[in-house]
Amino acid sequence: MSDLVAELGIASARIYKAFGSKEQLFRQAIVHYESQEGGFADRAFAAENNVQEAIKKMLVDAVHLYSQAELPRGCMVVASAASVSAEK
Repeated sequence: MSDLVAELGIASARIYKAFGSKEQLFRQAIVHYESQEGGFADRAFAAENNVQEAIKKMLVDAVHLYSQAELPRGCMVVASAASVSAEK
């Protein structure tokens, strides 16, 4: 949360007021991510009737997304899951 507060330049209380909790903020971030770049797999399978073509499209789109230098490497969901302990 401290990184987010520093980057946005606003008080954490304003973030909590807008989202309610860290969990809700995270959930909204995932919804946004999936509606944008993170939803390439869903879009590929929705666009193609042939499974082989859908997988091909998904992989091509993944390479395109994950090779953009200005974006963080990897999937936000997977990276987030890897950073959370098994106890949580």
